[in-house]
Amino acid sequence: MSEEKDKVVRIERVEVLPPEPTDADGALIEPWFHSRREYVEIRRRQTVAEQQKFAIFFEAYGCLRCQGKERPHAGNALCQRCRPWFVRKLEEGMEERSKGGER
Repeated sequence: MSEEKDKVVRIERVEVLPPEPTDADGALIEPWFHSRREYVEIRRRQTVAEQQKFAIFFEAYGCLRCQGKERPHAGNALCQRCRPWFVRKLEEGMEERSKGGER
């Protein structure tokens, strides 16, 4: 026992790992902002509950944008009216950034 107390440990290198992603980092909204190939891979690894989180949110709280519940869920916790708006805004932003513009 006393031998163990006298041992000296020499640390030659310390590797600092990045923190685990949190919900605030976007893990909760996966697989939103990915390519189709990445989306399919993420969905394959998700549990059924994770795959249904946006539909569950919509059922409980309504559309993420307008909070309405009268229109059907169209995906990503958005109703049929708001999801096309969201997709269009994403596409506009991506197109503008690809041209070097800022918004």
